[in-house]
This record gives sequence, structure tokens and C-alpha cells, in this order.
Amino acid sequence: WTDGFPSLMVHELTLVVLLGGLIGIALLGRRRAIFIGSTVLIYLLFSFIDRLGNWFQVIMPVYALLVAAFMVFAAALWQRIAARLEIRGPRWRGWLALLLILAFAGLITGRLLQNWPGADQRNRPEDTALQPGRAILADDPARNAAVLGVTDEALSLRYLTDIWGVRPDVDAVTADQARQILAQASRPLFVTRDAVAVLREEVSATASLSSAGRQLAEVLPMPQRDLPASATALAQSVGDGLSLAGYEFREAQGDASFAIRLYWRAEGAIGHDWSVSVRPLQGGSTIDRPDGDGIVQADAASPVHGAYPTSRWAAGEVVADDYSVPIPDGAEVDGVEVVVYRQLDNGEFENLAVVRLPHN
Repeated sequence: WTDGFPSLMVHELTLVVLLGGLIGIALLGRRRAIFIGSTVLIYLLFSFIDRLGNWFQVIMPVYALLVAAFMVFAAALWQRIAARLEIRGPRWRGWLALLLILAFAGLITGRLLQNWPGADQRNRPEDTALQPGRAILADDPARNAAVLGVTDEALSLRYLTDIWGVRPDVDAVTADQARQILAQASRPLFVTRDAVAVLREEVSATASLSSAGRQLAEVLPMPQRDLPASATALAQSVGDGLSLAGYEFREAQGDASFAIRLYWRAEGAIGHDWSVSVRPLQGGSTIDRPDGDGIVQADAASPVHGAYPTSRWAAGEVVADDYSVPIPDGAEVDGVEVVVYRQLDNGEFENLAVVRLPHN
């Protein structure tokens, strides 16, 4: 027994219909009563077994049987009461018919009034279940992509791709499926920011990552070595075996109005795990936040949404790294400052390099 089983049946049918339906089954005659009754018992048994799962879906055919049996009970009740009132004339039978009709109307109206608030999907800003899937698809993953996400993301993505038909070539996959895809390199594999821990624990602790948008990182069977043609090549050494190989400005999404993708290259072994701060510039200066609390910037403890520490990179590896920043109204970005830094054991910060890039 649970909080929902079997009390939800009473809530959905009302006690009147539930009890009347059971009585109606008994009035069907022996053979029909045994057939319908055993069917109801089988459904109840399966619902009890699945009482911690989706039993409320399993039980739905029983509702139809009980409602039909309730009509049998109502018809028998009508005939018995009408027979007793026959001595008072047809006028009383008319009043009885009206009373039964009003009773049925009351049951139906009560059901509608109770169910409508939960079924009405209008003007419900708190319903955000599809947002994780939309955020994934907004990154425009490669054709035939497989995406490893946490439960809410996977459910949302499956609903959009399977039911709505948005990007049906994109599949939400489990950790086991992702492990097989990575081993066979059979299709593009991506992981969401929230599912990186799942990737490392259940799929691969060492697979290379490269950012693929605000929410996604591509999981690569082998480190990426080449700079894409869309990037502006830079080859700016920043120290400790790390260089900024290039960059490209991206179309901003959501609440961000400035987006940039950096491309890092490991020139050799990188000795430390470096953090990155991206700061849009206006007239060569950083931009203040509207609330006065510091400057407009986006920071990551490690590249690729904090998921890929630099000390793990292979020599020659090229890693894409996305940043999105909301820009205050009225500000015009004409450059960006990229700071590579780390926090020391004593709490102080060490800057490895500060690189400024133009933005036309």
C-alpha cells in the first residue's frame, strides 16, 4: 500500500461510483459477474505489484468496467424504485427520473471541477519540464547525435524528439548505450553539463571533451587535433604548455547577449589546472554590472563548463570552450578579455596570462 494506492481510485471515481460499480458487477448474472469480476481482480493484482510505479495507468481499463457496471446498478435501482412509486402515478416517476439525471450530472460536474485545475495547461509558467530538452537542442547537436543527460533532461529530450518530432535524429541515451557508442565511435556523442559526473563514473573516466554550446560537450574517442575552419586562428601562447589557438564569436542564446568560443591547444604537458575568465570590453574597459556588484564576466573553474581540467589534456589536443555573458542594455561590446588563472593553496590568485581579442 502507498499514499496513492488504492485511495486514488476513490478520488477518481468517487465512492458512490466505485461501490455502485462493484454492486453492478454482482447484478450481471453469474457468468458475466465471474468474467468481469475476475478481470477487475487481475488488474488490481497487477496494480498492487506496480503500486510504487505507474499503477495508475495500469488500472485505467478498470475505471471503464466499473463505470459500465455502475450504470447496470443505476438501471436496477431505477427499476426497483420506479416499481414502488408506480402506485403514486407517472408524475412521481418523472420526478424520480429528473432526480437520477441530476445525480449523474452532479457526479460528472464534480469530476470536471476536481480534474480541470490539474488538466488545464494554460498560463502555467511553473511548467518547465520541456526546458532542459529545448536547451539541449538549442546547441544544435550534430546530425544523428546521441546525448547523455540526467533523468529530467533525457525525459524532456525524448518528449521533444519522439512525440513532437523536433530533431528526431537526436537520441537521449543511457550510460550503457553511451559507453558502447564511444567504444565503437559509431555516432556523435554528447554529454550535458549536469551529466558529466555520470559520464566519468559510468562511461569513461578519461575520454576527451570539447564544448559544443551552452549545455553540451562532445565526448571524443580520440583527442581533437585540428582547429575548425570557422575559427579565427591565433596561436597565442599563454604559458605552462597552454596556448589560445583561436576563437569565434557565436550567436547568443537565451538570456545571454554575447557568446564566444575559445579554442585551446596543449602544446605539451600542462602542469596545473587553469581556470578561465571571459570579460566583454567596451572602449577597452570592462563593463560594470547594472546592480553595481562587480563587472560583467563569465568564469569557469576549468574549460568546457568546468568539466575538463587542463592537466588532463594530451599534447597537441585542441579543446573548444564556450562562454555566454548577458550584456547590460546600452553597452556595446568591442572586445573581450580572456584571463587564465588559478587559485593557490593560500587562497590567492595567480594570473598566467591576459589576452585581449577584438570584436567588430
